[in-house]
Amino acid sequence: MSGRFTPSRYDERVLRLAVGVEPQDVARGGRVAGPLRVLIEDAPKPLHRWRLWRPGETLDAFLGRLDRHRSGRFALLAGPGSGDLVLRLTEPGGRRALVPRRVAVTGADPRILPIGLFPGTAASLPSRATVVRGRVVTPDGVPVRWARIRAADDTGEDAGWAHGDDRGEFVLVVDLAENALAPADDPLAVSITVTAVVPAPEPDPDDPLRPVVDPLWDLPVEPLPDDDALAGRVELPGQTSFGPFPFDLPLGRETSLSIPLPIP
Repeated sequence: MSGRFTPSRYDERVLRLAVGVEPQDVARGGRVAGPLRVLIEDAPKPLHRWRLWRPGETLDAFLGRLDRHRSGRFALLAGPGSGDLVLRLTEPGGRRALVPRRVAVTGADPRILPIGLFPGTAASLPSRATVVRGRVVTPDGVPVRWARIRAADDTGEDAGWAHGDDRGEFVLVVDLAENALAPADDPLAVSITVTAVVPAPEPDPDDPLRPVVDPLWDLPVEPLPDDDALAGRVELPGQTSFGPFPFDLPLGRETSLSIPLPIP
């Protein structure tokens, strides 16, 4: 009896792709070249009943993961446990070159997902870029975790997006129109809109150890319905919008901002 793709004299083993992930560096373009992990959120709940945790251990070390290929893509083969998944894209060792994301993947047709990752505070940025390094805080100075930041020009068009991290910090690289008829004004007038989950989520009392061992416990899980969501240019589920806040940015330089949100 012949195999599906080979004559019967050959042994045949068919491997099918469940999901592929192509992490893309939003700031520099192309695939992410540095250290990165794509993890499967498959840990039982509650965490304190699952295992004993030593000081300094985090959940990331015990999650399943997708294999990384030389191409820079990650792949999960079809099989048990490859249906609907929640994946987290995060760097090892506490690096902050990229801001992590958590995404929901359905077990529909196999496909490669080009997921954008935005620069963190330790990112290497293009030279002469117009950059906003900022921090989103409450009126009392408490960091607002996992905010999303959009800059718009005077026409209302996108001029850049950023993802805030767990410390409320963000790095926004301004996108100047390459086909503009005239050079951009210097300084460049932009309006910045911030979206954040307000009030901040509370830990699940039935899973009290999660905020201690899971650094991404309150990062919302994103559905990926379209290209904008894959690219990270949408608000997170459950976020409230604040702004716009007007700023003038000098071209080709970095600007530091603190954005206090009017949170009651």
